[in-house]
Amino acid sequence: MANRSNLIGSGHVWVFVTMGRMKANQTLLDLFNAGIEAVSGQGSVQRALQGLPDFKPDQIIATGKAAGTMVKGAQLLYGTNTPTLLATKYKHCESELVLNPMVAEIESGHPVPDENSLRAGEQILACVDSMSREHSLLLLVSGGASAITEKLQPGMGLADWQAMNEEMLAAGLDIEQINQRRKQVSQIKDGRLLSHFHGQQVVVCAISDVQGDQLSTIGSGIGEVSRCAVPHEVLLVASNQVARDAVSEQARADGLQVRRNEESLYDDVFVLAGRIGEQPVSYTHLTLPTTLNSWGG
Repeated sequence: MANRSNLIGSGHVWVFVTMGRMKANQTLLDLFNAGIEAVSGQGSVQRALQGLPDFKPDQIIATGKAAGTMVKGAQLLYGTNTPTLLATKYKHCESELVLNPMVAEIESGHPVPDENSLRAGEQILACVDSMSREHSLLLLVSGGASAITEKLQPGMGLADWQAMNEEMLAAGLDIEQINQRRKQVSQIKDGRLLSHFHGQQVVVCAISDVQGDQLSTIGSGIGEVSRCAVPHEVLLVASNQVARDAVSEQARADGLQVRRNEESLYDDVFVLAGRIGEQPVSYTHLTLPTTLNSWGG
């Protein structure tokens, strides 16, 4: 079989493989699955928390599009009876969590927030405020939390907030610019939520969907610990780099040569599509060993 070039992508990771005598499609699926598994909410949270054998939360709070799967990862370690408050996007919560009486679940709007976003923020802030000094908190944060959960500053109403979000999206602002504006009108973003926690310990597990993987940017900093006055630990459990590294590890196990593994896809989508699309044209005419090129962003 002649050399073949194959491109597969999902979310923000793209993989290009130049292949010789191999089952190209199956290899690509193996790489894809390795990347997805590495950043799954359930698996990544379980693996991260296994490194804290002495920690056991009295309360779990989860917010973001991956909140449900992250809670399931915590439940694999702590069981299903820990009181849990979960806020996620509509139709993003697993049925077994909805049916669990220990899980209070709120679904709200994303990317444009709605009244349930304010309800989620109100309940999460009240929950943190109510925890005693003997309590430990596990806070699970993932992408989308900025719209899914909010407690607005006085003077800002739901209609104002929705209009602000729609204007920012229509203007094409990047996520960092959007988050900065959201922080300014929030009582719980930018580390303000955990300034209300006065318990024994808090552990924050975060899945990053932003450039730089800064906790202050993920969910507009709803899990930021800079204002937290009690012992805390932050675990970045999944990110673009984690996914790409897992793909590269699987590639090497399959005998591929990893030629490129980089996070460089930060531009207009049409510019990026052209940049990636040029790669197969550049390499297919060459006689190469089996190679992997992986980009993220």
